[in-house]
Amino acid sequence: SMHGDNKPKMVSLGCIPPTLLLLSSDEPRIQEQGAGILRNMSVSAPHGKLMVSDGCVPMLTDLLKSPDLKVQEQAAATIRNLSATAELRPALVQAGTLPLLIELLSSPEEKIQEQAGVALRNLSDTVK
Repeated sequence: SMHGDNKPKMVSLGCIPPTLLLLSSDEPRIQEQGAGILRNMSVSAPHGKLMVSDGCVPMLTDLLKSPDLKVQEQAAATIRNLSATAELRPALVQAGTLPLLIELLSSPEEKIQEQAGVALRNLSDTVK
């Protein structure tokens, strides 16, 4: 995990937009690393809000459909972190995360099941 002091430095240096570009790569390992960076940064609500305003939610939602389990895990974990911030939950729901997260509850990977389950628990406070 990232050293805590580095996260604000990375954000102030403009790390989020180029990291989002990694999510669009055709290479699963690059997608995984990009989502992993966002996962670490999304633990902080202010950073999560910046990520969402920079457009990460549709990209992460797409990665939930990846055939690569490591990519799915990083994307689900980032969505889990973002879903802990109540004001970000509507954007996650509107992006179509719910059916994909429900599908991931049946993943062969327990880590993915856990990330999806916690995200759904958080999001269940939002659904109207």
